[in-house]
Amino acid sequence: MKPNRWPLYGLLNVAFVFYIAAASGIGSNANPRLLFLALLFAICSSPVLVLRKANDRFAMYAIFCAIYFLSFGVLDLVALTAGSGDLSTLSDPLSAPEVLIILGGVAFALGYQLAARRRQPSAFVVRDWPRITLLTVGLALWAAGTYATWYWNIRLTVRSGQFTNNTGGAVTAMLVLGRYAQPMGLLVVAYAYTVSRSVLLTAIMIGLAVFQVYLGFVSDTKGGAMLGGIVVIVTSLLVKGKIPMGWAVVGVLYVFLVFPVFQAHRMYVVGERGLSNAMSVDNFAKAVEVSIATQKLAASEHAQSFFERSSVKGAVEMIVNKTGHGVSYQNGYTLIPLATALIPRLIWPDKLDVETGELVNTEFHVTGERVTYISPSFLGEMYWNFGWAGGILGMLTLGLLLGWINSLCDLSAATTVTRVLILGITILQLGVRFEASIATEYSVWLRSVLGILLMHWVFARRSPASRRAAAPGAAATARDPVLALTKFPNLLR
Repeated sequence: MKPNRWPLYGLLNVAFVFYIAAASGIGSNANPRLLFLALLFAICSSPVLVLRKANDRFAMYAIFCAIYFLSFGVLDLVALTAGSGDLSTLSDPLSAPEVLIILGGVAFALGYQLAARRRQPSAFVVRDWPRITLLTVGLALWAAGTYATWYWNIRLTVRSGQFTNNTGGAVTAMLVLGRYAQPMGLLVVAYAYTVSRSVLLTAIMIGLAVFQVYLGFVSDTKGGAMLGGIVVIVTSLLVKGKIPMGWAVVGVLYVFLVFPVFQAHRMYVVGERGLSNAMSVDNFAKAVEVSIATQKLAASEHAQSFFERSSVKGAVEMIVNKTGHGVSYQNGYTLIPLATALIPRLIWPDKLDVETGELVNTEFHVTGERVTYISPSFLGEMYWNFGWAGGILGMLTLGLLLGWINSLCDLSAATTVTRVLILGITILQLGVRFEASIATEYSVWLRSVLGILLMHWVFARRSPASRRAAAPGAAATARDPVLALTKFPNLLR
């Protein structure tokens, strides 16, 4: 009999309501978003009701709900807790953009619940790769992807917002495909590290994560710097059902100690001093020294904190308030590249490419610079295209998609690197990158999943490490091959 989680869910929400009410009474924030925060927390804490194991078919539901709260609620909660002044120009208890965020969250929850109703374990990609293949293929993918990323971010990118591509179409296509390999390589190595925890793999994983931080610093890409740690934490959560505390502590330290250094690097080393990415490589020690020395100055000039950088509530507010009032609906225009995602530019060189982030910047007149990228979020972009119906149905579709994928790749039934890769890439592209544009992230996700399935067909050989049968009798086979032997009748009975 399944335990009744409603009392725990109710207790969590009552405690949260008491907390924000107390913080509102103590602080000086004259415009607390109490109703919005309470409703959003009620949605994002709902995984408590359905999650039985941290890596079962509702794992992505829990992870996405955490991302959703980080994207739309944490900044208001931090302002409320710190007692800071108004962060929002909203005056109503619940504004139109906040209603969209709440309805979008409800639609996602409903879609996921509908798609994850599967009761029988899935037999999808239940064969695993040999251990030696995991290490060799993982390192090869990471090396190829890192070279492509380095060439793209250091050789072709002058600095953030300035890109010079003097290569041909074939080279560009290879570089784009190569960049997909880096996160997949990290995931494969992280899986091998998680299931073995050997000294060698521990050293390799730490080395890869440290190099990601270095690459992210010199290329001014904070997401790339965090990629190694994120992949290890997500992989451990999916495979073992628990968060690796050592990596989690390092992640927290990164948010509060290293992230401000990256912000100072962008403001003063890249922005004020004009160092290019290549110059940051040549003068790495000096760039780090200046960034550390100016991080307090950057904070005093209100460089974005980690929570401000992660929040897309402001973008959704802008899109909802201005679309139809001076800014035209896109009617699907920004989604067109998704329809041609699988057609290489070598075949169709002139296919449409929409830079949605730059289009948001120019259409909504956010800045005077054309190349500035403004993240619309999946929710904001769907509203910009189709209004309320687009936002709500878009989130419903996302819930259906993630629920279906997690049901197919339920790691509490069978653990294989292919399942981990599909879930990991889905979390990274459709969850962590929820802030970005739809066509770009879904195209990368679709191509990546096809590549993963191709690798599975080539490399998968052995039975998985199963916790529960992927098919009747499969669990005993995976745990103890002796139990899988044909049983003959007892002639002495």
